[in-house]
Amino acid sequence: MDVVGPSRPAAEGFLAAGARTEARPGQASSWREFTVANGLANEPAHDAVADAHCPLARAENCSGKRSRSSTIFSITVRRQQEVPCSSNIDLQGMTPILHTSGMYGSDHGNTRMVVPVAAHPVNKNSIIVFDLSQDPALLLDHSAKTLAERLYTASEDLPEGVERPALKQLLVNKCPVIAPTSTLTGEAARRLNIDFMACRQNRQRLLDARKEIQKKLGKIFEPREFEPVTDPDLMIYAGGFFDDKDKALMERVHQVPPDQLNGQGWNFNDGRLPEMLFRYRARNYPETLDPEEQARWLQHCRARLLEGESGHLSFTGFREELEQLRTQAGDDVSRLSLLNEVEAFGHELGRFVQGSA
Repeated sequence: MDVVGPSRPAAEGFLAAGARTEARPGQASSWREFTVANGLANEPAHDAVADAHCPLARAENCSGKRSRSSTIFSITVRRQQEVPCSSNIDLQGMTPILHTSGMYGSDHGNTRMVVPVAAHPVNKNSIIVFDLSQDPALLLDHSAKTLAERLYTASEDLPEGVERPALKQLLVNKCPVIAPTSTLTGEAARRLNIDFMACRQNRQRLLDARKEIQKKLGKIFEPREFEPVTDPDLMIYAGGFFDDKDKALMERVHQVPPDQLNGQGWNFNDGRLPEMLFRYRARNYPETLDPEEQARWLQHCRARLLEGESGHLSFTGFREELEQLRTQAGDDVSRLSLLNEVEAFGHELGRFVQGSA
């Protein structure tokens, strides 16, 4: 999709001439602007079918003989077919290349000068590259653990002034859009905010500390271990599929009167289902719980709402988020009224959970 993504007409010609956006002249910052600029069907934004048709239609336009984009599109696809992408990446010499991808952001024309620094420790189709616009001191001055934490933290969640390491994975089996730096003209470099001198100096620093950096990268990108998930509510993808017998029993659950659900002797094969059935009863038919089950359910609610068990939003997090939303709402009476209702519901739920402690 990077091949058919929005770009500047003066360079690649992917976006129709004359198109202007608030983000940057000649660049489309949304699918709506992109479709209008390229004369494609202006279907509702974020409609699943429309979102699929748009890039496919643009790809068809790009591949057309009369398209201004056909040359670069054909070269990109043909290069991938004739010569493996990995052949154009000099990891041994750490030769800089140009990489175009939506992950770099439109303020850089979606293109950066990067240098391949290491092969991925697990994925043989992945080459780790470093954006040469960033000072490599970040890689040198911090531990692998700190760098990994920053790399896997969302930008909005990073503390002010804390920078994420400019590391990306270039997947050679997915036709990445790359080019030698010799194709970059001085005018294009200025437009893309690429500083040749700074990039050259940063690459040299990477070369000088190559072994140290590659050792860190091996730790950063090694398979991460996660605590095993044991909560049935969170095991949709972790516990396998239910067999035919259990599927039939689950269908029968919806046919049995609520007050008889606890005495059926279900004999599920899957160990997740007894707890799932209990929670189903507690959430939908709390009046059918006996005293022991009521205490069990209350303890479950406390663990989630008071302690934030299994990553759930606790009351503390709820109040903090509510305050942020109030600040964002400003003087919007409608939004503030809605937030008041949400807060009232939270107070009621809190009295139930904490008052029964």
